Amino acid sequence: MLSVSFGFTAAVDTVLVPSLLRQHGIAVNRIADVVAIALILSVWNFLISPLADTGLRRRIWVLLAAVIAALAASLAVIQANVSLALLTTLLFLSHAAAALHGIATGGLMTLSGYEGKQRHAETGRARLRVQRQLRERWRRR
Repeated sequence: MLSVSFGFTAAVDTVLVPSLLRQHGIAVNRIADVVAIALILSVWNFLISPLADTGLRRRIWVLLAAVIAALAASLAVIQANVSLALLTTLLFLSHAAAALHGIATGGLMTLSGYEGKQRHAETGRARLRVQRQLRERWRRR
């Protein structure tokens, strides 16, 4: 279920948009250029993987990347006959967001095992410790 954004963008990039462009009379070699640029991060996605480890929580990255991928791919389909440069940019963005989504999802899956449970338990113990301290302060008043 979490890989839907990657499958959706891959289908838009490799099936739907080339078909629409061919219907609009775009040459096959130009279509191949657009698709090649859009899919280049399939090979180089390790370059954006550190982004998923910075700033936001992985859950937020998963949600944000899925929304960006869906919006960019949808806009690319709507704008398919306007400009090849805009179309290529939107497809690249959708595929980049889908790659980031996959990276963040993989990070979440690695934390779902023992280490994730251990981290969750440590957070729970810290929360209980703070609650105890607050109760003690309240009782002193």
